[in-house]
Amino acid sequence: MLVVCDSNSDRRLLAEMIMQQVALEVATSNIEAAYQQAEAIKPSVLVLAFHDLDEAESWYLGLFRASAQLASLRHKAVVLCKRADAVRAFHLCKDKRFDDYVVFWPISDDPRRLGMAVIAAVRALQESSAWNSRISGIAANARHMAQLEQAVLDTLAAGDRAMGDVSRRLHGAGDGMQAFVEGLSGTLPAQSYDAARALLTQIRECGDLAEVAAWVTALKAHLESHIGHARAISAQTRHVEPEVLVVDDDEFQHRMIGHLLADAGLRLSYAKSASEAILLLRGWRPDLILVDFGLPDTDGIELIKIVKANSELAGVPIILITGNSTREVAVESIKLGAVDFMVKPFDRNRLLSSIKKHIAMA
Repeated sequence: MLVVCDSNSDRRLLAEMIMQQVALEVATSNIEAAYQQAEAIKPSVLVLAFHDLDEAESWYLGLFRASAQLASLRHKAVVLCKRADAVRAFHLCKDKRFDDYVVFWPISDDPRRLGMAVIAAVRALQESSAWNSRISGIAANARHMAQLEQAVLDTLAAGDRAMGDVSRRLHGAGDGMQAFVEGLSGTLPAQSYDAARALLTQIRECGDLAEVAAWVTALKAHLESHIGHARAISAQTRHVEPEVLVVDDDEFQHRMIGHLLADAGLRLSYAKSASEAILLLRGWRPDLILVDFGLPDTDGIELIKIVKANSELAGVPIILITGNSTREVAVESIKLGAVDFMVKPFDRNRLLSSIKKHIAMA
């Protein structure tokens, strides 16, 4: 873990307090060296000890702009505050700017509160990683199994049609041959006539495709049990709606996209800036991200770079949305890993089709 302080005396005090209570390797840093140190040690827990909450928030957002590596760092952030700032610190944590807060100035009556906050942060990281991985994996596999079920059923139906066609052709050939053989019944030697009749019988038996039909019936029965399991898993995970993060600073667009996708079976979350999106993505892997090109703190292209640099998020499909239909922007976004590019105002059917297509492929 890394403790970042704006006071050298607090750095020493905090390091001693935490190391007495928590079995973690603790590094401390002043503000000037903190970005470089964070990139070097990649802390799982950050403790921000700034006497001014605005400075703490500003430094923390700057951390994500400093490099793609820091932006992709999975961690929890605990901010220390003055008693007078406790309400504001609560709301910052509620809005996911930080993960937890501890009233530290004046010195707390409960010196173990900070240690407990660090322990809780570590546990939350461990549990969220395992849980998100399991749930996302199960839901994604269930969607793929549902697609597989339909593919198997379509293939079997195509096989039935093909066998029916072959059977009709063989029966037709048998009818034609029978007429031909019967026409020659008085002119062929008895031995040749009997051989022709035997061949005709074999053709008719092939036309019935009895052995093939029996094999297909047995295959269907065997697959049905497995398909039944797939249906059960799919039904159990149907309530796990795919999660989509919408990154756009325009609240009207939030409402518009929410309206367009209201009955699409998707769970939508919103961020108004790249920094806010990065904060949300620290401990969360959505199924798809919609990114506006024009964001207040950077552009959508830079956010795509940051997301794709994170190994845990690199596989998340990203659709770039913009009011500017410049070809260069579209080409650049696709080169960087976006799966689609859409110009406002959206066509609902195309937007929904693209989202569902790329969620299913992820």
